[in-house]
Amino acid sequence: MILLIGTTSEKKLTHGMRDGPRVLTQYCTDHEILKQKDTILRYAWVIPGMYYYIARIFLAHYNPQTLKVGLGSQRLRRTMDEEVLKNAEAVCGISLASPLAAARITACTAIVACGPWFHVRPVEQQDLLLRLLKKAEVENALPTASLVQGLKEEWAWN
Repeated sequence: MILLIGTTSEKKLTHGMRDGPRVLTQYCTDHEILKQKDTILRYAWVIPGMYYYIARIFLAHYNPQTLKVGLGSQRLRRTMDEEVLKNAEAVCGISLASPLAAARITACTAIVACGPWFHVRPVEQQDLLLRLLKKAEVENALPTASLVQGLKEEWAWN
């Protein structure tokens, strides 16, 4: 049985045990509680936001209304490529701005799907993707060596 005694600034927990009640004192201010809630809420949008952009990537890529051949097909292809890259950059940017491990792993999913499209981007952006993959491998034990090698071949890195 646990009883809560005291005010919000000082809470005493009484825990009944066989050898008699033991009193534990837990000091907790309202400010600390609000700070913890703020930390939780600050990152609550990260993963849903990333999945929103990943969904947009796949919707742009698998659009059945996109012309495969004929007049205007190359223009639509370039538009689709830019849409995919824009959303992939958003996913990677959110991951780089967030300390969450799940954000890095989710960004790796987007890099697997969209990494080859970055061949038209500057080398700095490509290097940033590789550093993100390396960070996911070091901090989250996510095997990314084969993906890094494949991207370097796709981008024609020597």
